[in-house]
Amino acid sequence: MKLGMNSVEELCNRLISQNIVSNSDALLIIRYLIADKYIDVDLSFNIPESGILDVKRIAEAQGDIASGNF
Repeated sequence: MKLGMNSVEELCNRLISQNIVSNSDALLIIRYLIADKYIDVDLSFNIPESGILDVKRIAEAQGDIASGNF
């Protein structure tokens, strides 16, 4: 994951291709990362409609997430 604009579909596909989660859980994991403040995203626009996450900050103390191994 990187700062800036990220496609939700692409992020889900990366999680699935790296065998981090199953196909049915990929979006759930992204929602969890947002809800628990592991990633800070711009919520001023409709994410489901646009399919884009504008990542403003990634938590530094979260191991692989912070190092970009996501």
